[in-house]
Amino acid sequence: MGIAFMFPGQGSQYIGMGKDLYYNFANCREIFDMSSEVIGIDMASLCFEYNDNLNDTLYSQVAIVTVSIAMLQLMTDISPDYVLGLSLGEYCALISNLTLDINTALNLVKKRAEFMSKTAKKRPGAMTAMVGKLSKELIKSICMEASHYGICSPANYNTSNQIVISGEIPALEKAEELAKINGISKTIRLNVSGAFHSELMTDAYIEFLAELKKIKLNPMSLPFISNFNADVIYNDNDKLIHSLAGQLINPVLWEDSMHLLYSKGIDTLVEIGPGRTLSSFAKKINNNFKTYSLDKIDLNNIDLLLKDIKGGY
Repeated sequence: MGIAFMFPGQGSQYIGMGKDLYYNFANCREIFDMSSEVIGIDMASLCFEYNDNLNDTLYSQVAIVTVSIAMLQLMTDISPDYVLGLSLGEYCALISNLTLDINTALNLVKKRAEFMSKTAKKRPGAMTAMVGKLSKELIKSICMEASHYGICSPANYNTSNQIVISGEIPALEKAEELAKINGISKTIRLNVSGAFHSELMTDAYIEFLAELKKIKLNPMSLPFISNFNADVIYNDNDKLIHSLAGQLINPVLWEDSMHLLYSKGIDTLVEIGPGRTLSSFAKKINNNFKTYSLDKIDLNNIDLLLKDIKGGY
């Protein structure tokens, strides 16, 4: 039996996220204040007040990291066996295992968002979630056929019944048609500003890899599960750097990462960040997982929640 911390990625943001923590816990409020200083914007206003910026890649990524790390302050008495995150969430995982300090991570995420946003404007595209009775082979086949109309490839292997594809609009439209022909029950065009996790992000990949090579990585206190190859990385800086950069142009192997965790004896998962999407994914992947989410928790019962998490492993 074991426990893993998992952190959500872009798309989990919503107005009001982290507000209760900000006003009830001084250590959580300190994270917001630190982030505001590093990024140069009022993070509380961005996260709590209605605005058009929160769904913009340039702002959403740093906001999600801020809220996730604020939530992490509630977990100081619990030490996981592994950490991982979905795409952007990897940077929170690397803060949690001390590989990155918060300032370095926030600056890195800011640059990552800038590179992705700039590249998306230069090489526009979109993403579509395929939902229903799926197989990796079917999705790859659909993407290959749709590629006659432009770039199209798998982007997120989330669960066996949800795979996201990424690419140029004409190719995505063809893929959506092919999905219906092949009996896939639903396609959902995602509200994102680019074709992330595809070759359309190559320019961002090149710039970000150069940026990653400049930073100082601390020794890991806990093993990290990479999206890039669904494998454990533990104090291998070269492997980590190429994994983080490679993630921009390759699919996220989330389902495989969950299977790996379970094979390592992990049966308790704590989702730390806005939303409960990862907890939902985990149950669909393996119903034996016991999951917890720190989002929108009853603050009056937080001690009971933490006690239950501790007792779960």
